[in-house]
Amino acid sequence: MKKTCNQDLLHTLYSMAFLVEARDAYTGGHLWRVSQFSTRLALAGGFSKPQAVTAGLGGFLHDLGKVGVPDSILNNKGKLTETEYAVMRTHPELGAQVLQGHPLAPLAMDAVQNHHERIDGRGYPAGRNGVALSDTAKIVALADAFDAMTSIRVAEGLFHQRIRPPNTHSNRPAFNQSAVTQHSRRDKFRKYPQSRRSPHIGVRQ
Repeated sequence: MKKTCNQDLLHTLYSMAFLVEARDAYTGGHLWRVSQFSTRLALAGGFSKPQAVTAGLGGFLHDLGKVGVPDSILNNKGKLTETEYAVMRTHPELGAQVLQGHPLAPLAMDAVQNHHERIDGRGYPAGRNGVALSDTAKIVALADAFDAMTSIRVAEGLFHQRIRPPNTHSNRPAFNQSAVTQHSRRDKFRKYPQSRRSPHIGVRQ
């Protein structure tokens, strides 16, 4: 009974994330890929399987707060104004508010709230540095940034390309260096086809 209950609760979380995919033309499998990158990166970093699953869940839910961002901003194909960008930057906090109170919220809260924070303290929404960030948040932040830098908006034809790993030539690193190293060593992270989406929410593979 408890297992069934937990599965039902997980389904409600995945359904929340599906709302983001349905509204955001950019997403186009982004949530699924970040989830997969996060899971594999955690395993490559020596995390236990349950910890890796938690990282994957956080990766799938990280953009949950975009359900509260207006369509005019979410699907804007041009450059955002400062005001629009300020609204977009509220999505981690909005996601935390949406997630708050859910029985399984602790599993994904760090990733949802902190995936745009940086270990140098120059991220948002709170400007937390590496000491204040959980390993899960660091992993999801790296996976999210990697996918964003190697993807093009769906409307333009999504594809992946090989790029130099982020953070390798910066005096002020944005990501955990060991995580970046693990990520850059695993070529298979770059090979997800564009048609793949989350296996958890009943959409076409």
